[in-house]
Amino acid sequence: MDSVTVVLPHQLRQEAGGVRSVTSNATTVREMLNELDSRFPGMKFRFCQETGELRPFVNVFVGSENVRYLDGLDSRLRSGDVVHIIHSVAGGAQTYTDSRTPEESR
Repeated sequence: MDSVTVVLPHQLRQEAGGVRSVTSNATTVREMLNELDSRFPGMKFRFCQETGELRPFVNVFVGSENVRYLDGLDSRLRSGDVVHIIHSVAGGAQTYTDSRTPEESR
């Protein structure tokens, strides 16, 4: 099989030596995550729970398809596929342009 391209989330690029993406010869998403963990020890823990399933805040896309709506970690990979691993982003702060507090502006 030819390889697939795995685009790493920004938060984990340092753990992968600063690279933006890597190639994999895996045939399923599960195999790909195991391969990443073999190349970059401990990385799989950042994506998967102790049960081996994806953490709730991690999404994996094969092309434009979220694997949660395909066959999960058993989703097949084909030569030339681009896989994006995306950590959810939450939080932040509100900025107020007037002197009212957030409670006063409600």
